[in-house]
Amino acid sequence: MDVLADILNSLRLVSSVYCRSELDSPCGLHFVPANVAVFHVLYKGRGILSLDNAQETHPLTSGDIVLITDGSGHTITDQAGVLNLPNVRIGQHGEHSLLRWSQTPSVVLLCGRPSQSRGYLWPLEELEQPFCCIC
Repeated sequence: MDVLADILNSLRLVSSVYCRSELDSPCGLHFVPANVAVFHVLYKGRGILSLDNAQETHPLTSGDIVLITDGSGHTITDQAGVLNLPNVRIGQHGEHSLLRWSQTPSVVLLCGRPSQSRGYLWPLEELEQPFCCIC
């Protein structure tokens, strides 16, 4: 079992992966606010996470898992000041989409939404932090 599955199981969450983005540097994606929590797995490469309503940035490396608990708008880039694709909506291409912008990607990012298992309530939206990073 992989690390993401272990974490989701321990929290009694299940997930839907909506997109695998394969990008070449320099690259950046802006995700519009969602009304539910979203997650990203930086499968390959390095990144910088910034939330729309915050000044600080958060470095990411391969294997990091980020949970945006309140679905806030956010940007993930591979270097400061880069934004190639604005206003991405998680799920806009349906489930299990592959967005390939490079034949030899330096960044691979998985995007999805967690949901609660039946019979168990865990209020992601009520967490005090707008995001958490599992490194």
